[in-house]
Amino acid sequence: SSADYVDLHWIYQILIYATYRVGGYASLSLRNIVLVAVVFALKLKRLQMTGAPLWMCVPLLVIAILSCELRFQVRPEILTWIFMSLMLWVLEMRSSHNKNYLVLLPLIQVIWTNAEGLFGIGWGLMGLYVISDLVHSKKRDTQLWGYASLAVMSCLINPYFVKGAL
Repeated sequence: SSADYVDLHWIYQILIYATYRVGGYASLSLRNIVLVAVVFALKLKRLQMTGAPLWMCVPLLVIAILSCELRFQVRPEILTWIFMSLMLWVLEMRSSHNKNYLVLLPLIQVIWTNAEGLFGIGWGLMGLYVISDLVHSKKRDTQLWGYASLAVMSCLINPYFVKGAL
């Protein structure tokens, strides 16, 4: 075949190999358990940011865990769950809590681009917050727009340049 092979999971593959070299298959399982726990800890934190009471958070998390359980295998998409949660946390801190961590958006996006192929979800998340700003604000949040644009452009920082970003 003449099609180029574009490896969008190269950072994940390095992490998997390093983890395996340190402790074999058991360390892969342990690392995956830790990553899944991180995902749901981030979800709990974001639920608490909304002011949701614990009695509501627990059933929501149980439903989320049960609905995702089939995907708890050693797979690169676990990183997408983490990057998505981090990006939503950064965006929500800006829009609801007036705390500015937007500088993290390009960093999250460039690592996501090089670790997992579903990095385009980040574009969608940032796009929704930009559209919300467009619809709800009289004055544009130029920092949001600027960092979101920079994050999208940061996807070009990968071994394949434009091919990797597309």
